[in-house]
Order: sequence, then structure tokens, then C-alpha cells
Amino acid sequence: MQLGNRRHLEGKLEGGLFLKKLIVQNFKGFAERTTIEFFPGIGALIGPNGCGKSNVVDAVKWVLGAQKVSEVRGDKMNDLIFNGSATTTSHHYAEVEIVFDNSAKVFSLPQQEVSIARRLYRSGEMEYLINNEQCRLKDVHYLLLDTGLGRLDYSIMAQGSVSKILESSNTQRMRLIEEAASISKYRERHREYERKILKVTENLKHIEILYSNITKRKNALQKQTQASQGYFKIKKLLKHLELFQNLQTLKAIEKKQNTNHNETQQINQKLQALSTLIKQQTTRSEQLDQSAAKASDILQNETFKFKNELSVLHEKQKFLSERHSERTLELATQTKRIKQIEKNLHASKQTVATTEKSALHHEKILAHTRKELEGIRSALVVCQNNRKNQETIIATLEGDIAKNNALIDSERKTLDAIPELLFKDLEKLFPLSKLLAQEKKQKDPQEKLRSQLETLSQELHTTLENHLRNLLSLDPAAYKTALKTSFSTLKATTTQKINALKAKCTSLIDRDSNVTGIVKVIENVYRKKDVILSTLQTKITTAQKFQSKLKQAQKDLKKIGASKETLTVTQAKIEKKIAALNETIAPLRTDLARVKHYQTEQQADYDHYQKINSTLKTSIAGLIEQKKAIAVAITKTNVQAKTTTAKWIATRKNEKLSHTKLKNLKKNIGTLEQKYQKLNKQRYELSAQTNIFANEYKTLLEHTETYLDENLLDYRTRPEATKTLIKNSFITQEILDQISDRNPKPPISPPAAAPTHSAPTEQSQSMPKDSSALKKTNLSINLKTLTPRQLAKLIQICRDRLSGHNNINPLAEEELEEIAEEYSRIAKERLDIKNSLKNLSVLAQQVNRQSKKIFAKTFKQIAKNFKHIVKELFEGGTGNLAFKSHPNPDQNQIIISVQPPGKDVQNIDLFSGGEKTLIALALMFAIFKTKFSPFCILDEADAALDDENISRFLKLLKAFQRQTQILIISHNRKTFHAFDYLYGISMREGMSKIFSLKTDPSFATEETTISNPKHHHLNETTTS
Repeated sequence: MQLGNRRHLEGKLEGGLFLKKLIVQNFKGFAERTTIEFFPGIGALIGPNGCGKSNVVDAVKWVLGAQKVSEVRGDKMNDLIFNGSATTTSHHYAEVEIVFDNSAKVFSLPQQEVSIARRLYRSGEMEYLINNEQCRLKDVHYLLLDTGLGRLDYSIMAQGSVSKILESSNTQRMRLIEEAASISKYRERHREYERKILKVTENLKHIEILYSNITKRKNALQKQTQASQGYFKIKKLLKHLELFQNLQTLKAIEKKQNTNHNETQQINQKLQALSTLIKQQTTRSEQLDQSAAKASDILQNETFKFKNELSVLHEKQKFLSERHSERTLELATQTKRIKQIEKNLHASKQTVATTEKSALHHEKILAHTRKELEGIRSALVVCQNNRKNQETIIATLEGDIAKNNALIDSERKTLDAIPELLFKDLEKLFPLSKLLAQEKKQKDPQEKLRSQLETLSQELHTTLENHLRNLLSLDPAAYKTALKTSFSTLKATTTQKINALKAKCTSLIDRDSNVTGIVKVIENVYRKKDVILSTLQTKITTAQKFQSKLKQAQKDLKKIGASKETLTVTQAKIEKKIAALNETIAPLRTDLARVKHYQTEQQADYDHYQKINSTLKTSIAGLIEQKKAIAVAITKTNVQAKTTTAKWIATRKNEKLSHTKLKNLKKNIGTLEQKYQKLNKQRYELSAQTNIFANEYKTLLEHTETYLDENLLDYRTRPEATKTLIKNSFITQEILDQISDRNPKPPISPPAAAPTHSAPTEQSQSMPKDSSALKKTNLSINLKTLTPRQLAKLIQICRDRLSGHNNINPLAEEELEEIAEEYSRIAKERLDIKNSLKNLSVLAQQVNRQSKKIFAKTFKQIAKNFKHIVKELFEGGTGNLAFKSHPNPDQNQIIISVQPPGKDVQNIDLFSGGEKTLIALALMFAIFKTKFSPFCILDEADAALDDENISRFLKLLKAFQRQTQILIISHNRKTFHAFDYLYGISMREGMSKIFSLKTDPSFATEETTISNPKHHHLNETTTS
């Protein structure tokens, strides 16, 4: 199949809505932003197991509003976010966006393209977007209503869900067909109406409660107003009766006032007579009181003097005795204190002696340590002097050593020059050896001598080099040993060899005259060598001497340093001992000073208390003498007291007599005063009563006048008022019998007609002037004929009736008027709510009827389509869908029955897996034929089908590709023959990758992994 076929199908879908793109980012295995483009016709999605093909189906279901995690194959929502791999880190959110072509205006939005996006964060937050604007899930559901994408029950068949259609419950089958019938909006409306009905019923319940409460309140207020009206009517009648009673009492008060005036005049006369008697009695009693007071004053003065003197003497005696006892106690305490002070003095003297002894001992130790310190210091001075001397010696030795070093350096230079001289001499010997070599041919002895000389020169050269290396080393010990060994060995070896050479040379002198020169040169070398060796030996000995002296001086210096250190250590120790002794002596000295100070204080206290003791003794002697004098004075005063007491007894008797007389007079005066007070009280009471009566009279007159003035016009203008008062009042024949006192009934006039202003009634003419206002009330009882007792009974009955009205609400009528408005408002609102509830229930019934009608029509069409598709897929046979209704909508049943050709199977469960798949596909495509969906995704729907059934299945797909976009996920190679475009999914490093495989004849040279021999072009999909 070629790419041109795909282009041929573009833009020719009959459904109206067109799926353009699916953009996935961080969703499950899609770590990168991946865009999958969709085209009209049939598309395929292939790939190995576990590469993430079904994740594309999950992404579509999730973005279109799937809420259960199980629907997208997960345990929790966070499982949908890409969790990272070996090379890629995890992300904090997942996002899926689906884009539709809305050129046919299927969605109720003005845009040509409509995108729906869903975003999930790891924190659990969720976002929904329509055209990149945030919205609610509810908005997404409303947008997808009646588009075939509302519930995705038949437009997306996930892996293994094809056969589950047959195994689903009746409610799930009903939901499938309801979705196909587009009655979800009616269901939504019905649910909305039900929610509103619930809300309205709740409001109705609330308003019913308010209505019942306000009706109860209204009824109660109506009763209260009736009670208050009766109460005020009785109260009005009571006012009339009390007014008449007050007028009657006013007259009685006036009479009593006149009688009280006469009584007060008589009482005033009696009071005047009593006042004269009281004055006489009071003058007499005053005279007696004056005489008694004079006598008592004289007696009291004398007794007071004696008592004062006696008390003063007693106080002096008491003071002296107390002073004596105090002084004796003080003396005893002072003696005890003196003894204690003597003991303390003795103890302090002992402590002073001991401290003095210890101080002397410590002073001796201190003197001894000071002597030791002085000796150490002198020794230290000597050591310092010795050190100075040693330092001077060391300095001189160091100067000598420096000189010797200079000499050694000069000798080293000479020694360094020796090898050069030897080398020069040896160079002179080398030509001789050459000459000897020339003469070797002539004479063998000469050859031997030459070889011996060569060996000798080489040995000298090597030994000198070795010994010079040793001489040039810096170690003095190695220097000395090297010189000794080198010179001794060199001397020995050279002497031996030279002696041997001498012997040979002497034997050869005779042979050749040329040898004599050689021998002379060797002798010169030998002589120089001895001189050099002797000088070196002397220098070495002097250097050794200086070195020994230097060592000795260093040893002396070390000894002096050690002795100095020991002296400083001992000096520090002695100084520490001195400091410790000073520390120990310092508190002893302070203790000694404190003890001496305490001793002086104790001595001063002792002297002071001795003085006090002597003064106390003298004062005690004086007190004893004063005591004797006071005793004599007390005896004198006792004699005087006896005489005065006798006088006082006599005066006391006279005083008692005068007191009895005075008491009698006071009694008489008291009785008179009581009578006077009684009469005066009566006078005051009478005057107060008259004032009260006068005030009451005034107030009653004012009250009656104002009351009559207020009500006169009312009674004149409304003559029927008296009739209503009598009619509505509680005055009955029974009450009149109660107040009659078993006398003949008071005359009761029948209800009078309305009086005119010109002709008053007989009753009104017969009433007194004071009660002229009452005639206008036109009562049915003639109040004038009533006795005061009957009137009081009638008033009491009215008061009893008023007291029976305990809970009278005077504001009940006003409250009733106020609550009437609230009652009418609530009643109106109640009626409105009932009407709205009725209307909502009617609308809900209409929607229910309409949805049932549409459902029946759609179900009939689906059953018809199912019958036709079953025949196509099974190449014969029958298929039926039956609806079994129930009063309870949840128990409605949809019965599926299929009879393939040549089979009689009553139960669908007895069919094979492939047959079940065909039946499920037949039902699904029957629904598709009735209500097209914009796209259909089939995830391995052909897994259970064989090749023959797949060809029928593909034929069915071809019939639907004009109305619906179809995407197939499959592993069956025969299915690939039907696709118009192909996507491949692979898994790389834990991430899903999508590739587009487009059929195009221009890429005929390339091969693909698909089994059929068509040539394809492999491109990776857009990732950003």
C-alpha cells in the first residue's frame, strides 16, 4: 500500500469530528515529549511485547477523563509519571494532550482546533485544560457529551476487554447502549433535576418547620390578644368601680378630718397642763442633783487623792523590787561572764604561747633555709665565675682551633699539591719506561725493570688517589685514621719496592749508563716523600693535641652547664621552700596578732565588767535603803486610808438617800414624759392622717377630673360604649348574687338606649355632684344603691379575675401584626417551593419519558444492526438483542442470543474464544453503526481470531473507515494488509520510542521487518 492511498482518504470522514494529534510527555514509558499524528482510515501500532503499545491507549483514556487507576492499568496515580531509567532521571509531572479538528463544529466552541489536556503532579495535584485554559473535569465531560466519546465504553477496546463485553453485567450493557443512544445528556438532566428536587425538598422541609413554628406562634399570639383584650376590659371596669369607691372614701375622710381636728385641740390642752407639771418636777430634781453632785465631787476628790498616792507608792515598791531582781540577775550574769572571760584569757594565753613557740620554730627553720640559700647563692656565684673562666678558655681554645684549622687547610692544600707533583714525577718516569721498552728488545733485565717501574707508578697512583679521597672527607676521625694507615702502608710498600728497585738498579748500573738518571729521579722522589710525610705527621699530632684539648674543654663546659642547671634547680626548690615557709608563717603571724588583739579585748571587757560589778553592788545597797523608806511611807498611808474610808462610808450613806429621792422624781418625770409623748404622737398621727387624706383627696379629685375630661367626649360621641362594656364584661347575675349579702338584689336597669345630650336619664339626674362623671358610663348597676361592702366585694372579684390572668402579654397585638407579615411571606414561599417541586418532578418525568423513548428507538436500531453484522461475521446464522424491562430501572436486562450456522448453543459461555470475540465485535460495531464515534482504538482485538475470521474482521473495518478513524494494536501479520499508515514502538534504555512507517513507492530499494513484500520508509516521530 502506498502513501497516496492515505492522502486519498484525508478530509473525507463522514462523522464530522477528526482526531489530529496525541501529545504525550512523561506518561508511563514516554520520557520525552512525543507527538503521534492521526489520519483518516485505518492505522496500526506494532511492536514487541512490553514496549508500551497499550500505554498509548491508556493515554487516550486518561486524557478524556478516566478516573479509576485500574482503567489505565495502575495501582496509584503516581505510577503514571515516568519514574526514570538508567540514563534518564525521573520527572515531577505527566501530561497528555489530545487535539481534534473542530471544523464541523461538533464541539460547542468557535475554534477550528480543540485541544484537551490533563496534567498530573507528583504531589497529587491534577489539572485539566481546554485550549490551554484551566477547567474542571465536569467541563470536559460536558464538552464530550453526545460526541461518542462520553464514556469511551465502545470507542476504545483495551487489551482483553473485547470478550468482557459479553461477560459484563446488565447495568454495563445498559450504559453502553445509553451512550450510543446519546441519552447521557438526558441522564445528566435527570440527575440535575433529581439534585434540584432533593435540594427543593430540603428547602421545603426547612420552610415547613418555619411555617409550623410561625403558625404555632401566630395561634399563641391570637390567644394572648384575646386574653389581653378581656384583661383590659376588666381593668377598665375596675377603674370605674375604684373611682366611685374613691369618691365615697373622700367624703368619709372629710368627716373624719373634722372629728380629728376637735380631738387635737383637746390633746393640746392636756399637753400644756402636763408640760407645766414636768417643768416643776424638773426644777426640783435639778436642785437635788446639784446638792448630790457637790457632795459626791468632794468625796470623789479625796478618795481620788488617796488612791493616787497609794498607787504611786505601790508602783514605786513594785519598780524597786523589779529593779532589785533585775540587778541581782544582772550581777549573776556578769559574774558568769567574768568567769568565762577568765577561762578565755587562760586559753588565749596558752594559744599565744603555742603560737609563739611555733613561730620561733618556723623562724629558726627560715633562718636555716636562708643560710642554705646564701650558701647556694655563693656556690652559684662561684659556678658562674667558673663558667666565665671556662668560657674564656673555650674562647681561646676556639681561637687556637681556628688557627689549627687554618693550618690544616694550608696543609690540605699542600697535600692537594702532592699528587700533582707525584703525577709530574711519574710523567717524567713514563718516558723512561718508554726508553726501557725500546731497550727491551735489546735486554731482558731492562724490560723487567721497566715493567716493575710501571707497576710501581700505577700502584703509587692508585694508592695516592684512594688516600687523597679519604683525606678530603670531612669526618675528623676518618681523616686521622686515613692519614695513619695511608702513610704507614705507603711508607712500608714504597720503601720495600724502592729498596728492591735500588738493588736491581745497582745491578743494572753496570749495564747501562742511562739507568743512572732514572735512579736519581727516583731518589729525589723518595726524599721529597719522606719530608712531606714527616711534616704531615707533625701536623697530625698537633691537630690531635688541639682536638683532645677541644674535647676536654667541651666536656668541662658540659659539666659547668650541668652544675649550673642543678644549682638553678636547687635554687628554685629552696625559693619554693622559702615561699612555702612564708605562706605557713603568714597565717601564724596573723593568728598571733589576732590572739593578742583578742587577749587585749578580753582584758578590757574584764576590767569593764569589774567596774560594772562594783557599781551594781553600790546601787543594790542604795535600793535596799530606799525599800526600807518606802515601807515606812506605806504604813503611814495605810493609816490615812483607813480614816478616809470611814469618812467615805458616811458620805456614801447620805448619797444613797439622795439617790432614792432622785429616782422617785425621775420616775414621775418619766411617766409624765411618756404621757406627753403619747399625746404628741397622737397629735402627729392625726396631723399626718389629715395631710395624707388631704393629699389623697387632691389626687383623687385631679385623677377623676382628668379621667372624666378624657372620657367625656368618648362617652358622648359613642353612646354604644356602655352597651358593649355591659355585654362584654363578666358581670353576670351570679356575680350580682355574690355581692348582694343575702339582701334583695340591687336594682339592675336594662341596657339603656343611647342617651342624647338634651335629655339625660333619671339615674344620671339622681347621682350626686361628685359622681356626675360616672353617669356617662351608663353602667347597668346603680352604684349609688350599693353599700361600701358590696362595692368592695365587686372590686375584689374584679381584682381576682385580673390576678387570674398571670401571663398577659400587653404587646401581643403588636407582635401579631408584626408576625402576620412574616407568616404571609413564609406561606407564599412555601407555596412557591411546592409549585417548583411539582414542576421539577414533571420535568424529570418528561426527561425520563423522552430518554426511554430514545433508548427504545436506539435499541431497536442496534438490535437490527447486530442481526446484520452477525450474519456478515459468521457468514450466516442469527443474532438477537432483547430488552427485558423491570419496574426498578437497575434490574433491566439486555439478553444477547446468537446462533451460528450449524450450531444450536443456548448459552453464550459455551462459545469458543474466537466466537465470543466475533459476537463482542458484532455488538460493538452495531453500536458504531447506530452512533458513530470520532475514532475507535482496538487493542489486540484480533488476538483470538484465526486467518479466516481476521479477513471477515478486516472487511468489516473497511466498511467503517469512511465514518471513523480506526487504530489497531496487533501482532497478527495478516491484519497489517488493511492498514493505511503504521507506527512502530520500541523500547530503548527503559523509554518507549515511536517510529512512523510510511508506504511510498519511491523507497523501493529498502526493506522492512514486516512480513509482506511491500517496501516502506522508516521515520522517527516528532519529539520535542
